[in-house]
Amino acid sequence: MPAYVPRDRLADAGRCRVLCKVAGVRSAGGSPGRFSSVILAIDAGNFKIAFGAFDGDAPPLSTASLPVESFVAEGFEAEGPGAGFSRAINALGACPSDVEGVSISSVVPRLTPLLLEAAGGLTENVLNLTPASFAPMPVRYNPPSDLGSDRLANALAMFHLYGGPACSVDLGTATNFDVVSASGEFVGGAIAPGLGTAADALWSKAARLKDPGWGLPARALGQSTAECLISGTLLGYAGLVDEMVRLLAAEAGPFVRVVAVGGMAHIVSQAARAIDEVRPTLTLEGLNIAFRLSRPGGA
Repeated sequence: MPAYVPRDRLADAGRCRVLCKVAGVRSAGGSPGRFSSVILAIDAGNFKIAFGAFDGDAPPLSTASLPVESFVAEGFEAEGPGAGFSRAINALGACPSDVEGVSISSVVPRLTPLLLEAAGGLTENVLNLTPASFAPMPVRYNPPSDLGSDRLANALAMFHLYGGPACSVDLGTATNFDVVSASGEFVGGAIAPGLGTAADALWSKAARLKDPGWGLPARALGQSTAECLISGTLLGYAGLVDEMVRLLAAEAGPFVRVVAVGGMAHIVSQAARAIDEVRPTLTLEGLNIAFRLSRPGGA
């Protein structure tokens, strides 16, 4: 199946995508020894590390993910930085010797040096993506060092895949709206609390409110506490997304494409009308693009 999922195919994608467990790593699309030379993209978030194996500019050949704490405890601390990498690479369907280069985005400071150490054990060609380390995309952000590398990767992917002006909506621990201009500049965006983060805060602060689970409500008018919570959180959050995209487009658009990524993207996109497409591998694709642009003669 393609790396992107148009809104009208979300249900089919959920049924068709098969995830396997390999030594505690969740993977999709790989079988050991399948590749001869790959670029390894690594997106380290607050709770999950995502891996993608790339050959050229195409969507990833395979992807895998691992919880941060599991990766640290089982891979880095117990066995050294390379052990967790090896399991993830095997889950991608590759071997450590297949890795030609590594492109890393990490928003977790304690993980960054460990990831760089492990990557350096595989290849000399390692990119630690930051606004300071990457020149091909001008960054209009103050100060540039405050811009998360995942946001820069998303902007790169948006511009190279769709052109601009365009907007990515990364629905994770926080929700990041990132805008790239028609000339390929990162021009800013917005940050809101993530849907799961906000909901968890509500459940923990209100003694009589419990997590009702996630699902698209049949109507906005809830007639039970559970229905009211689902309506208010999901539809209310979709309204936040739609309004923020509208405001950003008024200042920096109109957008040629609005693409969602992140753990809550498949849920919110069902209710948010501003989202054109869900592309789960957007950040990984941006990291692959960044690596290739950073090489001598990269294009």
